[in-house]
Amino acid sequence: VNGWLGVKVGVRVTVGVRCVGAAILDHRGIPVAAMSVSAPVSRMRQARAPQVGRILRDAVAEASRALGWRPAAGPPPEKATAQR
Repeated sequence: VNGWLGVKVGVRVTVGVRCVGAAILDHRGIPVAAMSVSAPVSRMRQARAPQVGRILRDAVAEASRALGWRPAAGPPPEKATAQR
């Protein structure tokens, strides 16, 4: 994930709870913290999770920029491969 902001959606650690999470990156592009939003699946349906993810991605980008992170040209090659 070095240098690229990604969002993980739909991870269920507890049955009946949906979570959306993303890493906050430092000036080197290394994860140093994270933010997440959790809610009962009845309040955050699967269709809403991508919207929550976009809001969260914007928030972690702002926090990451405050730590000196600058966006890379795109996801690293291993991330692009994993998404296929």
